[in-house]
Amino acid sequence: MNPFLKINISSNSGPLSNEEYVTVTVSGVLIPDESDWIAMISPSHSATDIEFVFFTGGFNTPCVLTRSGAVNFANPNAPLYGHLSSIDSTGSSMKLTWVSGDKEPQQVQYGDGKSQASQVTTFTQADMCSGILKSPAVDFGWHDPGYIHSALMTGFQPSSGYSYRYGRDYVDSGSVYGTPDSGGECGVPYETYFPMPTSAKDKPWYSIDQGSVHFTVISTEHNWLENSEQYEWMKNDLKSVDRSRTPWVIFTGHRPMYSSADAVDVDFVEAVEPLLVDNKVDLALWGHVHNYERTCSVYQSNCMAMPTKDKDGIDTYNHVNYTAPVHAVIGMAGFTLDKFPSKVVVGWSLVRVAEFGYTRVHATKEDMKIEVSRRISQNKDTRKVVESFRITTDRVLKLMSSAENSLEKVN
Repeated sequence: MNPFLKINISSNSGPLSNEEYVTVTVSGVLIPDESDWIAMISPSHSATDIEFVFFTGGFNTPCVLTRSGAVNFANPNAPLYGHLSSIDSTGSSMKLTWVSGDKEPQQVQYGDGKSQASQVTTFTQADMCSGILKSPAVDFGWHDPGYIHSALMTGFQPSSGYSYRYGRDYVDSGSVYGTPDSGGECGVPYETYFPMPTSAKDKPWYSIDQGSVHFTVISTEHNWLENSEQYEWMKNDLKSVDRSRTPWVIFTGHRPMYSSADAVDVDFVEAVEPLLVDNKVDLALWGHVHNYERTCSVYQSNCMAMPTKDKDGIDTYNHVNYTAPVHAVIGMAGFTLDKFPSKVVVGWSLVRVAEFGYTRVHATKEDMKIEVSRRISQNKDTRKVVESFRITTDRVLKLMSSAENSLEKVN
């Protein structure tokens, strides 16, 4: 035992607020080693007591040397981290999801005196995956999620602003935590927090229309081979898109078809990529690799078309004469960033950004603009666009013209 070894935690006040910086200082280390590390341990949900632990031995053979003791939050039961999601392409409704330690229904209040009670659900340790080896989700890393609340806000009008608040009408109600979805969760926390319009729990593929965009969402973790259930669904969904209503099609999944990292399943590309080209998918968005990378209009690893610069110097893909989709890996929203190879030799990789950020899409019937932004201030809601590109088309005009010609022939 080292009697001089200590961890000191300093903050701006006593108990911590919901978001606060702390300084962690380790002193009295007699023989510092590169395998030493500090972990923040949250024994329940993130708003309850936490502690910092000093380890040696690296991640493979960790050995606890000392602990900080409990660090408290001022209000561990405050409902936090509300998440908004749209319901359909009309924009007249929004779903709000938040987490609380209270299993009783709460409410969201919004607009001019409207309110809506929440639906409540949760998951337990028994819902996680169990196996021969211990896993974070079931064993040493289990976190009590509290209760997940969701409420539907309706009656929104276009181009209007609304205020809302959620929780209970008294203090100290609700508790919150966020869980990373890895290590034995089997997708249970994700499916509970963010329910999607899938046909069944074990069939996590679906499509939605948002404005002028049709989104086809697939699961790269389920069978996508030709004649499989998901493959047939993909084929039928893409063929059924009404391009007069949604001229744009965005195809998205977890594991990418194109990435400079060693993360591509060539069998997946061979099986599914022809569907994208045959049905004129405009943009394919992927995750898994934690950086940002954009391609040319690519098919079978060949650039079928290159973007040109518009008057503002933004890369613009002309899909009036469609050749192939543009692919973008957008896995840079929060997990540890992946570095790019020192030498990228593939010709289809046009833009590579190893920075944290998020993606925004704005689409009309003739133009779709994609922006990658990053937050530039911790205290202000400010962002900087680090990469952007456009895709243009005249599909709707062509369809309208074709319909008019057909009408003239009938008359």
